[in-house]
Amino acid sequence: MSGEASANLERFLKPAGTYDLVRLGRNHDGGYLVDRRDVLASTALISLGINDDWSFENDFLTMNPVPLDAYDGSVSPRIYARRIAKFALAGDRRQLTSSVNALRTYRRFFQKDRRHHPLMVGFAGAEGSTTLREIFDDRSETSVFLKIDIEGWEYRLLDDLVKYVDRLSSLAIEFHDYDLHVPRVRDFIAATNLRVAHVHANNWSPISDMRTPLALEVTLSSSNPVSPEPAPLPHPLDQPNNATRPEISIHFD
Repeated sequence: MSGEASANLERFLKPAGTYDLVRLGRNHDGGYLVDRRDVLASTALISLGINDDWSFENDFLTMNPVPLDAYDGSVSPRIYARRIAKFALAGDRRQLTSSVNALRTYRRFFQKDRRHHPLMVGFAGAEGSTTLREIFDDRSETSVFLKIDIEGWEYRLLDDLVKYVDRLSSLAIEFHDYDLHVPRVRDFIAATNLRVAHVHANNWSPISDMRTPLALEVTLSSSNPVSPEPAPLPHPLDQPNNATRPEISIHFD
């Protein structure tokens, strides 16, 4: 990988200062930069969207072993079993091995107070779905770390999320098709009591003709910055989501 792409962002996404950031999750796609203090202050972790990767959750719980509730209707032991049968019949040894390993690590990780709910988070009353209201109304914690990566459905949650934001220690969220939703993201952040701690452009998605990243990973924090001057972006702990493409540097209009 060589070179670096450059993108512009609105100033409301500029970090409020330098934060005590750590990287949680695997290298490249799946890792997030979050404030160490928020992790240690959390009394619960809620993850919306895990797919086949719970490396962020594993690293988080290594630092602070709080209860975990993960929501994703695209994975479950039954779904893994179907994949295993499909690839076995097809003679696809690579996919078969991958699916067997995924089921094995799933069963090893999700035990006791590490709970996976095979549900999508979206519309009320939809089959196989739950809502943010149902998730938060069923619990009493007041310092929840929330991670959201649900492929565009995050915009359906923003209005409800504002109602519960005072119960969050931090929010790590990926905004998809960001260029189409700039006002919604701006209004959401303005309505919260959280500060932007970090922003990173996901280079699996391109940059628009206006030099706007189409996918953004944003970390909002309840903590104050440790220094008023923001760190340069990309942060030294950042990694390109796609290791074969250049990282995206960010500038603020």
